[in-house]
Amino acid sequence: MFTLEQASKIYQGNSSRGFYAGSDKPYFARHQRLEMIKELAEASEAHKNGFFTPRHILSLVEVESPNFAQNFKQEVKDRFEDEIADFCIRVLDYLGWLKAQEKTTTGLPTRGSGKTAEQIFENYESLREHRIGIPKEVENPKRNYIVSAAIFTIMESVQDNQLEYGLLYAEILSEQLGINLAKHIELKLAFNATRARLHGKKY
Repeated sequence: MFTLEQASKIYQGNSSRGFYAGSDKPYFARHQRLEMIKELAEASEAHKNGFFTPRHILSLVEVESPNFAQNFKQEVKDRFEDEIADFCIRVLDYLGWLKAQEKTTTGLPTRGSGKTAEQIFENYESLREHRIGIPKEVENPKRNYIVSAAIFTIMESVQDNQLEYGLLYAEILSEQLGINLAKHIELKLAFNATRARLHGKKY
């Protein structure tokens, strides 16, 4: 589902909106990983509050519509599915940055080893093919607290610098919950393209 080319494209879009102006500063990579965790926390809150996007709505929110941004805000933005998509976008964006800067994850506080973006995607593709050892809470999130546990498991993958697992677990969780993750990512990227520099924030 996810590719390095997709990650590079997302990075280029966010870079053009000013998000990487301070990427040469110390601790920037930690900031990026915090943003990933924040998206998961927002997903948990949306789930607890029952803030979802009805499936039929996706077909009504057309990117080509002149009212797309307004419709997206009203029907999709900040809902559970949108926050899971946001998490994936954050991870892909970060991996696109690693690729562009020819950086590895070495030096970050982690129990994992430093990896290039290419290595992370190779691992992701292998994990996706074999799907061995997938946590039960990710594969069978049939109760509310199990969804919370699944989100926490994804958070742990970010904290441990195992981003390939984070992407895969988010993908599988979405499948199990009947979420069209690819469509939500497509819509969020289209919406982001309409937003102001830095999405109106300081950094």
